[in-house]
Parts: sequence; C-alpha cells; structure tokens
Amino acid sequence: MQAQITQPDIEIYIKDISIEMIEQWLCEIFGPVSLPKTNGKPINLKVGTEPELPLMITPNAAGKAFTSIWFQSDQTPWQSDETCAQAFLAFHDGEVRCSANSWQEEEDESSEQWLCMTRNEKKLIRWG
Repeated sequence: MQAQITQPDIEIYIKDISIEMIEQWLCEIFGPVSLPKTNGKPINLKVGTEPELPLMITPNAAGKAFTSIWFQSDQTPWQSDETCAQAFLAFHDGEVRCSANSWQEEEDESSEQWLCMTRNEKKLIRWG
C-alpha cells in the first residue's frame, strides 16, 4: 500500500475576484485575516495558528483576470490544489484553475494540464 503524497504547497488561480472576497474566504477557514490594499502588488502574510501558514496572494498573476493564492506549506487543510479549488467554489461561484496533477520530482508533458473548474463543470485545459 502506497502512502499518500503530501503536496509541498497549494496554489489556485481565481478569475475576476476581489481581494475583499478572498479575505472573507480566508476568514471562514483560518479565523480573522486582514488583507492590505494591494495596488496590484503581491501580498505576503501568514494565516492560521499552529501552524501558521505562509501565504502569497498575487493579483494579475496570469494575465489580468486571475489572482493566485499560494499556500507555501504542506500543512494546509487540503490534500491537493483541486480540493482547495473545490473549497473556494463552495464559498463563491466563479472560475478557479489549478494544476491537474499532484506534485512530482520530474516534469513531463502532463504537467502542462490544468483543471478549469466552476460549480457546474470541471475540465482539463492547456493553459499558458
């Protein structure tokens, strides 16, 4: 029996989302969180307690439409980028993209595949 591989980090990309909406979602999961005005620049902070999780939010991360939310830890409440994306979609309907594959040491052609998800649809795409 193979042990479950923990992803070293979790990253999702949310289309057309406000920083205020991200802040509300983070507060639901981690308790009080206050995000500064970004002026389009990345925000670095820590969320949660025991452990505190390093987090980077990058507006306009992929074109002008997507904001990246990157938890730089393997201690998140989610087992994969996909389960994090599903958690966000349960909170707010929209479009979320994430890597379609679990993290691997070696990169291959399948690493170019992304999941494009809404509450009603999940499909594989090539993005980038």
